[in-house]
Amino acid sequence: YYASRGLGDVYKRQGYEKTLHMIFPTPVKYLNMGDENIIGEVIQVCPSVIRLKSTVRDFKGETNLSVVTEDSRYYTYCISFDEGAQAVYKEGGTMPETAVLPVSDEKLTHVIYPEKIVYVDFGNTTVQVEKAENVNNIVALRAVSPFALQTNLTAITESGRFYTFDLRYAPGCERFSFIVDKQDTKKTVSYTHLRAHETRSNLVCRLLLE
Repeated sequence: YYASRGLGDVYKRQGYEKTLHMIFPTPVKYLNMGDENIIGEVIQVCPSVIRLKSTVRDFKGETNLSVVTEDSRYYTYCISFDEGAQAVYKEGGTMPETAVLPVSDEKLTHVIYPEKIVYVDFGNTTVQVEKAENVNNIVALRAVSPFALQTNLTAITESGRFYTFDLRYAPGCERFSFIVDKQDTKKTVSYTHLRAHETRSNLVCRLLLE
């Protein structure tokens, strides 16, 4: 017996440059994509989250996605292509605006998390993403070359906390360091060397798993 979320499908949009992460209340036990326009998998270190990628830029029409979770809930989605779509979705919850971080092909951007990182995903290969050497809570970013469309960075820490940022190319920017605040991980990113047009309001770290 499977309990449906509700009547009808939920309509979602998927881009090519970003990875879409979908967060469910309980672990995912079954995942099925309608066709080859999208691929997906359950994240093993955090099985209540799935990651989806479009295999085709600007695919036409709609495809579908079906999910069954550990509590026997059945979810179904119709997915269409939209390069500007938000790249995170929380089933049964709100979808806050995603913070935007600048990256350069000249200097590194560091994102410092409050604890060990167990999962990292980046939307495409326009940005080189590596865990910093000899530490387990820092990610170093550098643009491989200039890019026009934003991509994204997603990380999960060992306690199951989920963080996501959009990444934009910022030519000639200074080296940035963003510290996810240990005292208030739900609200604050500390930062240094921000340019004048960068504001605290658009650098808020979003914690979607509790």
